[in-house]
Amino acid sequence: MRLFLVTPPVVEPVTLTEVKSTSRVTGADDDINFTNWIASAREIVENTVNRQLISAKWQLSLDQWPSASRQTGVEALPWWVTAAYSQANAISLPWPPLIAVDSVTYIDTDGVSTVWPTANYRVSTSGNPGMISLEYGKYWPSIRPVKDAITIVYRAGHGTSPASVPQCAKTAIRMLVDEF
Repeated sequence: MRLFLVTPPVVEPVTLTEVKSTSRVTGADDDINFTNWIASAREIVENTVNRQLISAKWQLSLDQWPSASRQTGVEALPWWVTAAYSQANAISLPWPPLIAVDSVTYIDTDGVSTVWPTANYRVSTSGNPGMISLEYGKYWPSIRPVKDAITIVYRAGHGTSPASVPQCAKTAIRMLVDEF
């Protein structure tokens, strides 16, 4: 599994004014430093809690589809049970909360990059982490056994505005900047 940040957040969860107020700074001499510290503090908070605060686009690459039959104790189950109902046969998407899956592509057995139709899979944004699972009666397509045979592009985060970010994360960012 390889994860790549395609598009970082376009805004920060806290403003320069909020951070300067917390730090009791009134002048504009250090505004550039404060702006950089806000981004650094956000990244520290996100890495600590393994969550995306402001909406960003991610790309997840996999070498193979998940398989419930690789999990202990389910080898005796029929394929349709493991394919349709097993959480072990789902793909967890890191850096919740999941907003949406933009695309699922795979390299088929002929070596052709193919977009997998959304009718074949279900996206669950309600859990943490979000997941992609098979629709009823569907199965993972055959792929060429190569590195990064599957690519999933998705968006994650609490939203596109600072108002959607939990207050505790914003407070942590302000406190970290104050310590810089």
